[in-house]
Amino acid sequence: MKSVIFKMTENEFRRNFGDTLGRIMTEKNISQLTLANAIGVTRMTIANWLAGKNTPDLFHSYLVSKVLEIPMEALIRGKEKREDPPTKPFSSGWKELRK
Repeated sequence: MKSVIFKMTENEFRRNFGDTLGRIMTEKNISQLTLANAIGVTRMTIANWLAGKNTPDLFHSYLVSKVLEIPMEALIRGKEKREDPPTKPFSSGWKELRK
């Protein structure tokens, strides 16, 4: 089921997160092992994130963003800068959730 807010499924979100993380790691020339050691997880954990098998919790997402020197939103949205500002407040989304 697609989220009303993000307009994507959880699987699509995980794949998008993994693709974004991989792209940024490549751009910054950071290996899976280097990132894993920096945030206190295994290399296999990073590999699973990159493969879209799962995503980090909030704490590890924060650590990844600090190590990569990017905003957390860049990991989630796949963009370093917000290009599409919200056109309406989320409160209007509650109507869609109630349907």
